[in-house]
Amino acid sequence: MTMHHALTPWEPFGMLREFEGELSDLMSSRFVAPLTPKTDIAETEKGFEIALEVPGIDSKDLSLEVKDGVLNVSGERKFEEKEEGKNFVKVERSHGKFSRAFRLPDNTDEKGIKADCKNGILTVTVPKAEAKEPKSLKIKVG
Repeated sequence: MTMHHALTPWEPFGMLREFEGELSDLMSSRFVAPLTPKTDIAETEKGFEIALEVPGIDSKDLSLEVKDGVLNVSGERKFEEKEEGKNFVKVERSHGKFSRAFRLPDNTDEKGIKADCKNGILTVTVPKAEAKEPKSLKIKVG
């Protein structure tokens, strides 16, 4: 008894295309992009202003820290998937933790940094340090 097998074209990417389609369907309804707040940085005569978009993040979920001349801003937008009476079928807003770091120029007053959060915008004000008079130092030749 002879078995005949049908000759079919080899499609090495056939399964990949099928998987890609299923993944696309899944991502369009459940995938959420990582949370990375958009940021504007401006320099003024008195200092620098950093504005970060943080809509939906409570100020108690934001943290600012300066260490070794670097300002770290971090926070978290929480998401409760199980809300009473809601079955989410599409989620586009980003959720989760974020962290942004900004190297501060040498002429900043780190102790004078202030932060304020209003209408979903975190504004960090970094004042410039007062200009110091250049010092002259005489060196004795021995």
